[in-house]
Amino acid sequence: MTQMWDGEFTQAGAKVTATAADYNKRVKAGGSLSVGFLGTWNDGNRPPGAFTLNGRPCAD
Repeated sequence: MTQMWDGEFTQAGAKVTATAADYNKRVKAGGSLSVGFLGTWNDGNRPPGAFTLNGRPCAD
């Protein structure tokens, strides 16, 4: 990842962790949260292996 809006990210090797920005950390039940990001691709990049939300796996 090279840039993110409406959120913040950290990256350690291939692992990227994204968190909400301070102003949108609370989402009401049934609400939604949108973030955007830009990234680059290199021939050696593999597809993402897992997605989690609040430390829990996301459904397929």
